[in-house]
Amino acid sequence: MTPLTVEAAADVIRAEAEPRDHRDLVGIEVEWHVRRVGDPHARVPPAEVRSATAGILTSLAGSLTFEPGGQIEVSSQPESHVGDAVSRTEADMRLVRAACAEAGLELVGGGMDPLRPPRRVDTSPRYEAMDAYFRAREGDTTSWGLDMMCNTAAAQVNVSSGNGTGRSRWQVAHALGPVLVASFASSPLRCGTPTGWKSSRQATWAMLDPTRTRPADHTRPPADAWVRYALDAGVMFVQDEAGGCAPPRERMTLAGWIDTGESRRPSRDDVLRHLSTLFPPVRPRGCLEMRMIDMPPPDLWAVPAALVDTLVRAEDMADTVREICRPVSGAWLAAARHGLSHAPLQQAAQACFELALEIAAAADLAAHIAAYHERFVLRGRTPADEMLEAARLAEPAWTR
Repeated sequence: MTPLTVEAAADVIRAEAEPRDHRDLVGIEVEWHVRRVGDPHARVPPAEVRSATAGILTSLAGSLTFEPGGQIEVSSQPESHVGDAVSRTEADMRLVRAACAEAGLELVGGGMDPLRPPRRVDTSPRYEAMDAYFRAREGDTTSWGLDMMCNTAAAQVNVSSGNGTGRSRWQVAHALGPVLVASFASSPLRCGTPTGWKSSRQATWAMLDPTRTRPADHTRPPADAWVRYALDAGVMFVQDEAGGCAPPRERMTLAGWIDTGESRRPSRDDVLRHLSTLFPPVRPRGCLEMRMIDMPPPDLWAVPAALVDTLVRAEDMADTVREICRPVSGAWLAAARHGLSHAPLQQAAQACFELALEIAAAADLAAHIAAYHERFVLRGRTPADEMLEAARLAEPAWTR
């Protein structure tokens, strides 16, 4: 492995941020909590889920992957039209649900597991090292890292960066981010108790190591911003020749590792592994990964995909979207805590949904947006409000 200079590492980081496909595409990744029917408090061993789904993998249009707490993620292939991504993901979800049902398992939506305390069921070296890194950083007082790995689930929408440097879509994605957090907040409970946050998932991410979870600098072109972000972020682990991983002895940034050469100097593969441990709400990795959205309940997950696709890919509406969202710029924590009960966020969300309804190309997706707009946005509510009401009636939405 060839050690890198800072300049060579920057070239690797920049190449990862820049578009790999010049077509205008969209993709969807939806994460689900897995539970055993009749025993919602139990963690399902990953081998059991893998065995249940092994027979359908070659039939999926997209892919199926597994998270460290036992969550599963269904990912679409990049598509030219969001309607195709939605319909193919829906077809994949039917296969996954049926396979899990045969094994006595079910998939549940929501940005955070509302019942089970976090417990890691994946013991691979990467997640062992990630767990150790967060424990060392947090001490024994919190479990933000474990909650993030094991108890959170998101609906991620990936869109092409757009023309030129991709700066316009980069800025729109960041402007829209707090509105998306607030509009789709679906995680008010932890271990059966209200947390005080409408999006406990977003709050959890915010409490982690800020060098890897804060937003990147959206005032710069995405590739430039990503180089600075990655070089300044803390190194989570160093991998040895046998594939083992361990956090560094002392906290260090990637730039610091290159400078000091602790253990050894990083290679291109080390830089790529480092990039995979960075989790800003908008991540440039050949496209723009919109990572800030709570996984909605099962009947609503297509709505954020339709909304993001409509507003972020509408280049001629970029100035309008930024202006709508300007009053709530940077309001990530307010969005997570209050959802749409925060008046400025509710006003921005209403304007964004109404704009999307004006320009949505596909009638079926416009219907999804309109139904969500009427059920939640116009009332200043989110799925989190329904979950809290159900919990007060001793009928958590998790059990439905």
